[in-house]
Amino acid sequence: MTGFEAGAAQNGPLGSGVAGILRPATRPSRSDALPHDIATGLIRAWLRFAVQDNTVAVMKGALEIKAAHAFSFWDSAVIAAARALGCRKLYSEDMSHGREIEGVTIINPFC
Repeated sequence: MTGFEAGAAQNGPLGSGVAGILRPATRPSRSDALPHDIATGLIRAWLRFAVQDNTVAVMKGALEIKAAHAFSFWDSAVIAAARALGCRKLYSEDMSHGREIEGVTIINPFC
């Protein structure tokens, strides 16, 4: 679970999350498939959040964060996207709680 302060997201996790939830949930072969109108409503609700594109600058920042702080590239990209959006807090259960990376403090909401 990863989220950004003030309701923002990086398009990688957002896209993965949407696909990961909606693809199996809307599969016609399911007896309890999520109706199209409900799936569409969920996507519209998520679109109210700011989304950071995976730009060249964000990817370069991710490489720098990975080299300097030994995070995985994926986690580094999430941190770089949060920084690009101006977020000061990044909520993640997968990263080091309380650690500050280039002005972004990682918070595990389950600690």
